[in-house]
Amino acid sequence: MTGLPGREALHEEISQRLEQQEQLAVILLDVDSLASLNYDLWHVEGDKMLVRLAELLRQSSAGPVYRTGGDEFTLVMPQATREQALLEGARICALVSAHNFGLPDGRAVTVTAGVAHAPDFAAEAQSLLDAATDAVQIGKRAAYLRREASRSL
Repeated sequence: MTGLPGREALHEEISQRLEQQEQLAVILLDVDSLASLNYDLWHVEGDKMLVRLAELLRQSSAGPVYRTGGDEFTLVMPQATREQALLEGARICALVSAHNFGLPDGRAVTVTAGVAHAPDFAAEAQSLLDAATDAVQIGKRAAYLRREASRSL
């Protein structure tokens, strides 16, 4: 649907780079509230948004982009430091939230980013991706806690 390579190609790229002992970072992007978008506007609109998001990421990313799940995209940043990857993750999050995806109800689309760096976090492809997934989950939990805290004020 998006035309992006998938999980198998991502694993191959990461594994090759790690075998060459290259420093690299991965940024896992998880679309926030895709399930509610699909429920409210139906899957056709959700699919259109995913295609538009894939194109935005392809055009603006600092490295190759992969679609690694229904609502997940992964960016690879060869030779990037952890700090560069963190900045890129923040930049991509801001870019996505500011982008008009043309949804019928005008809602904004946001993503949560999780960054993992090799060799800091892992020396194997799946371990690196697991670290990025853990970082996304921490980010989503922190966002939830902020929302809950602001409701109680």
